[in-house]
Amino acid sequence: MFLVTLKAEDMPDDVFLAIDRQMPRHVVFVLQYANRGRLLLNYKEWVDANKTRFNILKTFRTEWMPLAKVKLELAGSSLEAFAGQISGFGTTNAADTKQIMALQDELARKRRAAEALQKRVRNERQFAKQMELNSEARALKREIAKLEEVLK
Repeated sequence: MFLVTLKAEDMPDDVFLAIDRQMPRHVVFVLQYANRGRLLLNYKEWVDANKTRFNILKTFRTEWMPLAKVKLELAGSSLEAFAGQISGFGTTNAADTKQIMALQDELARKRRAAEALQKRVRNERQFAKQMELNSEARALKREIAKLEEVLK
């Protein structure tokens, strides 16, 4: 765990990714700016059985809050407990954390696809084609709503 006092509130996550890539262990950063704080964690997955190489899958961070409210409970026995608290998932299970991350990625892909469809609808000149694209967009929006409901 590292306490980092920032000079500016909008510090890019790239700095913490670079630091974390050099650490062979999981690291929780406690970021402090003025009288506010936030937690940041880069979720890692080991690539080999010897646990010498890893990939950073996702960066989780809390919102900025008063320093007195920044807390991390030592619940569970693994990093997933921290990832669940920092991300807001509330899970302490690795499989659940990975499944939630996969659902979030799928949701982001579907949102991008829906935006692209909406753009195609606006640019399409043929009414029949517009109706077809709108139908596809509505179906995609229903799928997005279902995913959002699952992630709540």
